[in-house]
Amino acid sequence: MVPKTKLRLLPSTFASLPAQAVLVTLAAVKLPKETDYVLEAVDVLKHLSQGKTFQMAILGRVEKVAEVILGERGEANLAGSVNYQLVQAGLGLVEKKKDKRFHALISSLLEAQKEAKSQRVSGTRSLGLEMKASIILLSLSSLPSS
Repeated sequence: MVPKTKLRLLPSTFASLPAQAVLVTLAAVKLPKETDYVLEAVDVLKHLSQGKTFQMAILGRVEKVAEVILGERGEANLAGSVNYQLVQAGLGLVEKKKDKRFHALISSLLEAQKEAKSQRVSGTRSLGLEMKASIILLSLSSLPSS
C-alpha cells in the first residue's frame, strides 16, 4: 500500500497509454469459504506485505487473471513466498493442478498444509485435555467435604 503523501499526478503524456494493472491470484492457493478465515487471511496478507517490495513469478493464466508466486524481492525459496505462508498459517488451502509448471509449488504447499494441520490437531488435543482437566477439577471441587 502506498501512502497518500507519495501519490503524484501522472503527466498527461501518459494518458494515451493502456492501463498497466494486472489482475493476479496466488497460484495454487484458495481461501476457505468461512468468512472468519477470509478476514483473518486478509489481515495476515496485509501484515506480510506492508512496507515490502515483492517480485512475482507468473506460472499461468486463467482467463485474464495471472496465477503467481509472490515473494519478497531476492527471496527465491518457495517457503518464503506469501503463497506458502498463508497455507502454513492454516488460512489457505492447496488447489491441486496437473500442469507441470505448478508441481514444485504444489509439493511445497502440501508440506505447509500438512504442518498447519498437525499444529491445529495438536492445539486441539491440548485444548481438549485442558477442558477435561477443568471439568474434573470443577467436579471434584463440588463434592461435599467429609
